[in-house]
Amino acid sequence: LETRKSVAMLDKEQINGDIIIRVGKETDEFYGIGRGKLNVANIPVYEDEVSPFGSTTSDTDRTKITEETHQLLMFIISFSGKECLKADIKLAKNYFETYIIHENFTAKVI
Repeated sequence: LETRKSVAMLDKEQINGDIIIRVGKETDEFYGIGRGKLNVANIPVYEDEVSPFGSTTSDTDRTKITEETHQLLMFIISFSGKECLKADIKLAKNYFETYIIHENFTAKVI
């Protein structure tokens, strides 16, 4: 909430192969966590070798965080430039260090 950006927290171990971020097509649909079937046309969609697994508005059951999650993948979608994103990453890292037992926190801006 503090970043005022779309943030996705995903179970990295449930993602297969490379991740592609693309604009959703009219035929793209998936079941959002607690939301049922969603049409994600014309918004950013996250996709792996299996299927789309999330968007800027919802993620899927397949990649949701559970008690069995051991590796997190976090996306922060920013349209404010790299400097603002670096501040958001610093904030996220601080929260991880404060509230979560963590190892190997790495960040990459793409």
